[in-house]
Amino acid sequence: MGLGGKTTVLDVHIEVAHRHPASLPVGIAVQCWADRRASMVVHADG
Repeated sequence: MGLGGKTTVLDVHIEVAHRHPASLPVGIAVQCWADRRASMVVHADG
């Protein structure tokens, strides 16, 4: 998710399986929305 470039996702496979509630956040987000939308301009004079 949101690791750079113009393409974020090439394919998605969703399966139904039982899981422990504590493992849910592990597979949802790599970076937050604000981090993916951030930008920066670096000028030659610093």
